[in-house]
Amino acid sequence: MATTKSTTAKRPAAKKAGQSAKRTTTEARRTVNSLVLEGVYVTVGAGDTAVSFVRSLPAKATELGSELPGRAKTLVRKTPDRLQARMTEARTTASRELDTLSERGRKVVDAISGATSTKKAIDQTKVARSQVKAAATSIRKAISQTGEAVEDAADTVGEAQTA
Repeated sequence: MATTKSTTAKRPAAKKAGQSAKRTTTEARRTVNSLVLEGVYVTVGAGDTAVSFVRSLPAKATELGSELPGRAKTLVRKTPDRLQARMTEARTTASRELDTLSERGRKVVDAISGATSTKKAIDQTKVARSQVKAAATSIRKAISQTGEAVEDAADTVGEAQTA
């Protein structure tokens, strides 16, 4: 009897530990999923930024054409200290840019997912999915009925040959 009590007493603790492990795994999965989703938003935001930048290039090229020689001389005179300062600034800016791109990507995804054409496409996909399911069921039934008909025909032929 003492053995049964100690085993019973241990079970709730083991059950709690298992639940805690499941909770930790679920939280880790959520964290991974949110990181992956954040990466998707960053990618979409970066793509949108690149498109905007490319669209602005013709105007910038015209503007820079006359300024280029003077800028080149200034760049040659800059010291390594200034370059180091810019690298430090770039590192801190990168973090802010990542957040900005993520937000921009999220807005693009929200706009696309809220669009009427997207909703229509989703509805059409649902209809197509149900039609495919119905077709698969019909095919399954037809195959089953064909198999039964073949068995019946074989039995009839077998009976005719033995008679």
